[in-house]
Amino acid sequence: MEINKIELNRFQNKEHFRFHTEFCSAVININHKILKIKTLFDTYLALYRQADEALSRTTAEYTPKEIRVQIDAAFRAITERIEALIMIEGAKNYDRFIRQLNAMTVKYNDILTQQQGQNTIHNTISNNE
Repeated sequence: MEINKIELNRFQNKEHFRFHTEFCSAVININHKILKIKTLFDTYLALYRQADEALSRTTAEYTPKEIRVQIDAAFRAITERIEALIMIEGAKNYDRFIRQLNAMTVKYNDILTQQQGQNTIHNTISNNE
């Protein structure tokens, strides 16, 4: 079983933070100790809280780029660790989590595709005016 790829840097702030909120909940629901990612998740969780705090301090839906880059890197480190553990131990302990994560990536990749389609339509209309 493989984890689907997602290009988090292509998301707008709102969707970016929503993805990380769902990911954080998924890890907590499964239990980061079972996933053997406690240290990585602790780092990720601190960055997630920074992003949440940054969003709560402003009326705009904006997360500073530095925090976005760091939280995305922490996410990638977690998924890479899980993929390595799957290669060593097999997918049994990670199957439920991976199915949940893959469903999330499909959902958010679909959102990105819809946004790109809307931007293409908007650009076409603007160019024809």
